[in-house]
Amino acid sequence: MLSKRLRNYLGRLDIRLAVYYSFALLFLAIAISWFLYYRLEHNLTKQVDGILLDEFHELTLEIDEEGGVREGVQGFAKDVVWRKYYPILFQVLSAQNQVVTRPVEFEVLFTFGIRNQEYFTVIARNDVHGIKGHFRVLERRIADKASNKEYVVHLATHLKRTDKILENYIENIVSAIPVIFAGSILLGLFIAKKPRDILKEIIGVTNKITSENLSERLALPEARDEIRQLSITINSMLDRIEGAFEQIRQFTGDASHELRTPLAAIKGEIEVALTHGESSREYRETLFNCLERVEDIIRMVNDLILISRFDEKEIDWQPTEIDLAAQAAEIIEFFRPLAEGKRIRLEMQAAESVILYADRSNILRLLNNLMENAIKFTPEGGRVRLRTQCSREEVVLRVEDNGPGVPPAERENIFHRFYQINAARSGRGRGTGLGLHICQRIADAHGGKIWIEDNPGGGAVFVVTLPKDKTPV
Repeated sequence: MLSKRLRNYLGRLDIRLAVYYSFALLFLAIAISWFLYYRLEHNLTKQVDGILLDEFHELTLEIDEEGGVREGVQGFAKDVVWRKYYPILFQVLSAQNQVVTRPVEFEVLFTFGIRNQEYFTVIARNDVHGIKGHFRVLERRIADKASNKEYVVHLATHLKRTDKILENYIENIVSAIPVIFAGSILLGLFIAKKPRDILKEIIGVTNKITSENLSERLALPEARDEIRQLSITINSMLDRIEGAFEQIRQFTGDASHELRTPLAAIKGEIEVALTHGESSREYRETLFNCLERVEDIIRMVNDLILISRFDEKEIDWQPTEIDLAAQAAEIIEFFRPLAEGKRIRLEMQAAESVILYADRSNILRLLNNLMENAIKFTPEGGRVRLRTQCSREEVVLRVEDNGPGVPPAERENIFHRFYQINAARSGRGRGTGLGLHICQRIADAHGGKIWIEDNPGGGAVFVVTLPKDKTPV
């Protein structure tokens, strides 16, 4: 049980982030400490090298004053050999690496000759007067004017103070790094507490969201950071989900209502026919009415299937070059018998050739829906006009009628699914409210637009613009 709690605790995001950042800080602290150690050692060594060089200059001055190397070395030895800080030890060698003069202390500590290096570090082999460890050595050549000979001088001083400073530095770093590491973890946990609380709130709110409760939203933090952007993104996603669910509910309710009405009518007519003994002619009329209503249901179901294919982007588009004027002429002839039955005059104004790249079957469906809608709402003795126009980049299709028109307040919603201007209207003339929505989806897929204008002579004008060379998607 304890190990599980420990695993859960260590698995928390804030804990892992705090540990990761602490290790990163630890590695950075070690790297900086090593760099500072290197610079400190370099500067201290450079300081010691400067001391040795100053002593060498003093030695050369002593030699010049005494008039010879041996005499000058003896006077120099009395001044420097056992200084409290940085005592100087030396030896003088001939150019052939023979000892000219070497104090006994130097001989006890070192056994090296000419190295041809200006500065180098050696380790004393013995302990003399508490002096041991590392020594820094300066090697310089000097000319004796009296004997006209060249000598090699080695000046050495111990690095005890330097080593002590470096040892103290290492001890301090070793002591400080665990404190820095522990402090960084605690500070990281404190800093990560607020984001963790925000994430817990996000988890709590999202856990409350169900299909019945989509109104929950995340509170936006004051800081304009990634957490705020995440909260905004989640809220936007919830808005879209809520809108989608609302559309599904509305779609389900509308579809149920639209199916229930013809089914109830079919049921009623069949019940009447079964209850009352009717003639064979009346039975045939009842069956004919039921067949018409079934065909209406089938058409609505087919429209719903088409809309769902639009939603899933599963339409099998087959674009090709088509002449919109020729297609419009076909539609006019197709609807002429229906229009003549209502004594509606059909007119067409088309350019000689209106060529565009589009899916022929869906363009015909768009024309069919617009013409059927215009004839349906145009009163007897009215007029429906179909116009096609062409410009360099697009074609324009206009379907005009002199029916009751569309109020401006309804024009934005009329292309929604199942939307009808007079929802209370019923009867055989009532549509499903899907035709104009399908027209909009077809226009959108071809990169075009559809909207409604007022007809100056009364009625409505449905305008469709389609680009000439846009591939439908």
